[in-house]
Amino acid sequence: MEITSVCPYCGKEMRDGAIPVLRDIYWCARGEDGMLKDGFGDEKEQVWLGRAGLLGDYYTPARYCESCKVVIVPVPEIEWPLDKLDKKFTAWQEKMSAQREERKAQREEEKREERSRKRREKDPWEV
Repeated sequence: MEITSVCPYCGKEMRDGAIPVLRDIYWCARGEDGMLKDGFGDEKEQVWLGRAGLLGDYYTPARYCESCKVVIVPVPEIEWPLDKLDKKFTAWQEKMSAQREERKAQREEEKREERSRKRREKDPWEV
């Protein structure tokens, strides 16, 4: 879902901005008893809005409607360190596989050239 510059509540223009992320921020649901589920131990209940520090950004984008006093924060695609590592590993595997195939084709070409060279060097009158 794209965050637009029009307020979904009143239809007026929203101001573009950001929220500083001094520590990880996430949305958590309320339980049946009305208490907030802090999400500890149940990451399925957490909706990450921003990651702080070295692993994330220092700001998360947001829009603000002055007439409604509403801030809208899109849920970003947060890439976890293990996901980044997995992508790099997969790319490395694909690169190595391509190089392996290239070397295999090169060896086959060299073998063909060697056989062709041997045929040319062979005396045609020999049996």
